[in-house]
Formats: sequence, structure tokens, C-alpha cells
Amino acid sequence: MLLLIVAVPATVTALDFQPYPAASVNLRVDEHRSNHPIVSSPMKKVNGVVLADEMQRLDGTLTRRVYQLPAGHESEDGYQFFLQQLKAQNVQPLFSCNSFGCGDSNFWANDIFRVSSLYGMSRQQHYFLGKKVRPEDVVYYTVYSVKRGNRRVYTLVDEFSVAAKVQGGDTAAMAYYIDRLPVSAEQLSRNDTYREVLSALRSNDLRQLLINIELPVVLEEGVKGADSQVAIQQRQESMLQQQLKADGVSSDRFRILSSFSTSSSRQAGIRLLLTE
Repeated sequence: MLLLIVAVPATVTALDFQPYPAASVNLRVDEHRSNHPIVSSPMKKVNGVVLADEMQRLDGTLTRRVYQLPAGHESEDGYQFFLQQLKAQNVQPLFSCNSFGCGDSNFWANDIFRVSSLYGMSRQQHYFLGKKVRPEDVVYYTVYSVKRGNRRVYTLVDEFSVAAKVQGGDTAAMAYYIDRLPVSAEQLSRNDTYREVLSALRSNDLRQLLINIELPVVLEEGVKGADSQVAIQQRQESMLQQQLKADGVSSDRFRILSSFSTSSSRQAGIRLLLTE
């Protein structure tokens, strides 16, 4: 195992990215890993166990860089800087989230990445997972950017390569997450995640869309609280149906489901899964 922890000017990287200007490399990792987590849903804690609804554990080769951004820069700056490079390389988006919609930053830092410097303010975090299929392997790209309480900003960039033969039966599904329930159809239509899903549907007539409206239930509020959440679920479902139809998506291409959770870490949101 090779693990080097350094803080040097970010002038050269093994990843095929331009490094963030004037940033320092806080952590370098270049090694083979077994059971490496590939997470495509928010993190949560259930009965004392930290987990994600959608996560694979794969064997492969990890190349990781954690950058400390210059003073005065925000977590979104680092996130967008690397995300734009991934888009330029035609990396297929699988899942993204931000702020409280990702779950607690502590879960990402200590349970997924195991990099303590990434434990920051949950409202100041951004996460992206993407994939690129090549003849010899499948590469998963991860970007996680967060601002700590001391105002330092760290951005992680991972490239995890898995031999193509390990990926038998891959479904080419893409998962997205809207971490705040839209209050109107207009707000939904302007949402970047919704627009990205809509673009993917329009570019491939074979794709279908499964939507899950996720809502928390507070046990202390009893039946009244449950009724309130059901009413929210019905409004969201109606809004989604109307907007998708207005955007030309026929009803035979999508289904809307709902789930309710009593977990204190669960935030209201909309999960969208594109499949074929």
C-alpha cells in the first residue's frame, strides 16, 4: 500500500485534470483497493449504522487527490472547477447532491473517504459521481468539496478504475437527487438536476424514469404529522406528472413512487433513476 500525505503546490497530478489554481495537495493516494465504496445516494444513519441506499463495493485501482483551496474560495468553486472538466471529458453522471441533501458531512469524511480533513459543514458540501466506460476498464469519478468550520475548503477528486470483466451485467442506470422539494412547477422546470434528467430522456427514447419522493415522518407528530407528509407527497406527485407531460415525456416512460422514513438524518427530496 502506498499512501503519501503532503502539502505541496498543486502543479502536477496523476489524474487527467488541470489542478485547482494556487491550491495545495493535502493528500495523495495511488493504490489498489478491495471493497472500495462507490456511493450513488445520500448518506444516512439507521439504528446506529451509517449506510447509503445505493452503494457498490468494487475492487480496483484508486487515484485520489485532496486539494486545499486558497483562502477566500468556496466549496462550490472547487466542485464546479472539476465538474466542468469531467463534463468536457464526456463522463456520464450517475449521482449528485449538495448541502443537507447529501446527509451529514461526517459520514462522507469518516465512513466513506476516511479523510478527516473532509469533515466540514453539511450545508457547505457538494458531491458528484460519474462513470466512463473504456474498452479495458470502467472508471468511476468522484468529486467531493466541503467547507470546514475554520473556513478552510477541501476538494477531493477520485479516479477509480475497475477492470471491464468485473462489470458484467452493468445496467447503465443513472441516479440523480433533488435535495429540496420544489414549491412550484416553474421552480422544478428550472432545477439543474431536473433539466439534466430531461435532457437524458430526450437524447435516448429507450430510457425510462423512476421517481421516488422521499419524505421524513416525525413520530412525535403522530397521525397529524403523517397526514401532512401525505399531502405534500400528493402535491409533489401531481406537480411532477404535469411538468413531465408538459415537457413531452409520455406517461408510459415514467412512474412515481413515494417512501417515508422515520430516520432523523433523512431529508425530504426527490430521487430520479434513469434506466433502460
